[in-house]
Amino acid sequence: MSTKEVVPVRPDEDDDPPSLVEPPTWAAGEEVPPGVATTEPLTRSRTVTRRRVPYPGTPEGAFFHYTPEEASWFLPWSALQLKRKAYAREIPFNEGGARVTYTGRDICEISLMTAVRPLAETVQQRAS
Repeated sequence: MSTKEVVPVRPDEDDDPPSLVEPPTWAAGEEVPPGVATTEPLTRSRTVTRRRVPYPGTPEGAFFHYTPEEASWFLPWSALQLKRKAYAREIPFNEGGARVTYTGRDICEISLMTAVRPLAETVQQRAS
């Protein structure tokens, strides 16, 4: 059994504005890695579709509402972990329409919450 390296095919950078993120696609005939959602039908009535989303740090992304699946592209947790953390009120989120969503500002704030500062900065803060 041979192992093939899966390489995402990216569109040309000139085609789309840099503030849009498009999920990776794979060339025809290549296997999609396990755990990657595709646009193949899951059942007869339900299919997975992906929309293009702006980066959270851009003006377009500041107030854009990301699903947990979309937010997981930018954060170190899976969509399920993000939902669980939101229900436990551990991270900022929005609950409009009885669905958990994250704005670009929420994603940036969560990212800052997980940042680890250098030891030198921590020592200086304690000394002051």
